[in-house]
Amino acid sequence: MSKLKNRYSEVKSMAELPKRLPNPLKGKPFIERVVPGISFQIQKSQYFLLDVNPSLQYKIRPRLSAGIGWNERLPFDGLKITADNQRIYGPRALVQFRWTKGIIFTLQPEVMNTTIPPQLASHLGFDPTYRKWITSIFAGIKKEFTVYKSVKGYSELLYNFRDKDGMSPYGDKASVRFGFEFPMKKRSKAASH
Repeated sequence: MSKLKNRYSEVKSMAELPKRLPNPLKGKPFIERVVPGISFQIQKSQYFLLDVNPSLQYKIRPRLSAGIGWNERLPFDGLKITADNQRIYGPRALVQFRWTKGIIFTLQPEVMNTTIPPQLASHLGFDPTYRKWITSIFAGIKKEFTVYKSVKGYSELLYNFRDKDGMSPYGDKASVRFGFEFPMKKRSKAASH
């Protein structure tokens, strides 16, 4: 309440109040509104699968951000990445709404280029190596915590609301991901000398 009183100390009546609250991020340097990050998802099939997703978010408002990323699936055979022709990759978008401290609602649509399951391919009359762009729409909740100084760690519990004809490159509709975000600050001129 005292913050609001300080901010609007000159206001004499309700009519003088702004219709919309000003965005506290307005005027912030671009670098402080952009948050690079990376997330991981582990799956098990005939190989150990690791999805790696570098991303970039933009803070629209203190509680709302949106971003883009790239997802690349790495199949491991022991400690080696296998060099078969099963590469799975594609772009991912995200929208996040901060509900309360450390709890965030997230929506993450993505499109992955993948081979479809062999049984399904033969049933549909396709070659088993047939590749297709598959859309998934994940939504869920994200828990954030501090790892070191400004570095944030997080874990996400997501559900895939779109798995058309069972072609999704994910084994389950529910997914758990974890990752890190690296908020940046503009370097002061004094610090750069």
